[in-house]
Amino acid sequence: MVQPTRTSSTAEIAKNAGAPGKTTKTNQVVVSGSYMEILIGGPYARDKEEHLFGHAALHVFVGGNDFIYDFGRYGRTWGNFDSEGEGVLNVWTSFKTYISGENSLGRVTTGFVYNLDIAKAQAIVAYFDGVIAQKKEIRKKLQQLLVMCCLVIIIQR
Repeated sequence: MVQPTRTSSTAEIAKNAGAPGKTTKTNQVVVSGSYMEILIGGPYARDKEEHLFGHAALHVFVGGNDFIYDFGRYGRTWGNFDSEGEGVLNVWTSFKTYISGENSLGRVTTGFVYNLDIAKAQAIVAYFDGVIAQKKEIRKKLQQLLVMCCLVIIIQR
């Protein structure tokens, strides 16, 4: 039977070593080729309001291009702990721009990298391209319906 591995946080290790103050640790790994990275953003505070929940995004790197799919509740929220609301998918094409926004909140973001062959990375991008195209088509049909309703109202007057 495999025994579970006990891990310690950097802060715990520093405390046990007698290091004063808050300790953080950053590791950067250079990855070549195609990969996906699951980005986990921690809680943060802004304007004296604490945002206790973290955030997740998917970063895909393929063909020298970044694609960050950032899905969250950016508008009105409700329910217990603001757990309900309309979801919004933001797509970023610059990791530097995406992460600078996260860092400006004082949020710590941790990435978990998975190397992929180019075909799998392209399949992820194609999937999200399809989701976005479908939403654009729905939006277009709703706009057409709205125009038709307005025309009917105008004609009836």
